[in-house]
Amino acid sequence: MPSVEVLLDYTDEEIIEGEMCRSRVCGHRVEGIDCGTEVSEWLSLALGKPNLKLIRQSSRGLGGNAELSFSSQAQYLLVNRASVEWLVERIPEDSDCDKETVIDRFRGNMVIDGGVAFEEERWTRVHIGDVAFE
Repeated sequence: MPSVEVLLDYTDEEIIEGEMCRSRVCGHRVEGIDCGTEVSEWLSLALGKPNLKLIRQSSRGLGGNAELSFSSQAQYLLVNRASVEWLVERIPEDSDCDKETVIDRFRGNMVIDGGVAFEEERWTRVHIGDVAFE
């Protein structure tokens, strides 16, 4: 599979091809930049899912709140090992992306094991002992 490159250091003005995308995160307006058709097609091919996009956070449209990002409102990020295994199986073997490295890159503060890939997308709450996370 061919590789694709995405700039990590950039300014909004350096992104020429990218189309601006607007969204709301926790009621706040945010803007992102579509990383382009080449990246979109590569992601869709690599992951076997159509119409995927990589959206980069823009520094514009944050309303003076540079702390706001595309992360959700919750302070918890749950990562399912089975979902990561599904992803790692689609990453070229010559990359340095083993399962533990990918899990670390998601920076989850809760990592679960023993489930089915992507079943967490249907969950409305998680119980750990007597504590329920919604």
